[in-house]
Amino acid sequence: MKDFVKMTLATLLGLMIFGFVSMFMSIVMIGAIAALGETEPVMPREGILQINMSDMTLSEQGQDADPLASLTGGNAITSVGIYSAIQAINAAATDPAVKFIYMKPDMIVGGTAHIEELRAALEGFRLSGKPIVSYIETPTNAGYYLASVSDKIYMASYDGTMNMMTGVSSQLIFLKDLLDRLGINVQLIRHGKYKSAGEMFVRSSSSKENLEQNQAMVDSIWESWASKMAEARGITTKQFNSLIDDLKLNSAEDFLDNGLVDELVTKEQMQEKLAALYVTDKFSKVKSIPFAGYAKAKFTTDYKKAKVAIIYADGEIVDGKAKKEVAGDRFAELISKVRKDSTVKAVVLRVNSPGGSVVASSKIKTELDLLRESVPVIASYGNYAASGGYWISANTDKIFSNATTLTGSIGVFSMIPDIS
Repeated sequence: MKDFVKMTLATLLGLMIFGFVSMFMSIVMIGAIAALGETEPVMPREGILQINMSDMTLSEQGQDADPLASLTGGNAITSVGIYSAIQAINAAATDPAVKFIYMKPDMIVGGTAHIEELRAALEGFRLSGKPIVSYIETPTNAGYYLASVSDKIYMASYDGTMNMMTGVSSQLIFLKDLLDRLGINVQLIRHGKYKSAGEMFVRSSSSKENLEQNQAMVDSIWESWASKMAEARGITTKQFNSLIDDLKLNSAEDFLDNGLVDELVTKEQMQEKLAALYVTDKFSKVKSIPFAGYAKAKFTTDYKKAKVAIIYADGEIVDGKAKKEVAGDRFAELISKVRKDSTVKAVVLRVNSPGGSVVASSKIKTELDLLRESVPVIASYGNYAASGGYWISANTDKIFSNATTLTGSIGVFSMIPDIS
């Protein structure tokens, strides 16, 4: 009996100790995560502004890197908002601490309009007289489009280097055959022959109108990007398209021979060139300023001082008060609050939305129309301003769009599934 009591007490004591240790470790872990999330970026006094697209993503509104990623051995990817990214590049143009920009555009993640806006800001940076240098290992449409703004483009020459510059495409998926086999009938009710959002459920192939508008979209995006890339390298768009369409870019040497890059270099040679441009004898003396940290340090949101409010319509338009989407009730209340603020003298409505609920869109549009009675409202389009996203902004005083913004999709539709 005594042994049983001893074992029981020992077990209970062990469980208590384990519980205290677990609680302590949890507190330490939470504190470490909080510290990682709150650490302010430390910038060197001077250096090169390094834009490494594999360490960040471009988004409408930025978010800090996930601290758990670094704790579990993964890469901490920071989401940089396009507005703060543009502010950072504009600030770097006049910042004596920034000597030049070194860009690695491989593995770029971002919408077409965001990448277009970033490239436009980099064009403005070059007017300051400071150079931009890019280094490419795996060329892609978006990566080369961004790199083409540079004064010099260097490329690695590895065996097996793959060229991912193959043009722009759009893939359409149709589910009618699958739904028929499952015994599901979807009734689609719509107005507008180009309103194709529900076609995938009721057709086995694309309608003529849907195919037409997708081809127009793809052609428009490629024409915008190809013309910029060709102009930057001193060739015609026709010549550039020939390189892509005729598969003339199969190796790094092909990029060099056709004038798309200035030189093929190893990583060590690239470091030597950066050191020379930095005016130092060793690469180890070159100081790098990480772009995400610089953007965070330079980003300002003092809209009260500027008297301009920015309202982000970012996401699908839905009913209710959801926080992660453009929720009709919540958004209408927000616009009403801005309208009643006498310090606000103008409003920028930033739209990055594919549309959504008709009722929610109507609530938002009503409040925006009331807001226009007191202050000017200017619309700025991101990657999408389609359907309801376009409708809520159609009455604004001015609309500014990127060349690659997907807009339109005017019409309405409703779907009724029948599983009887």
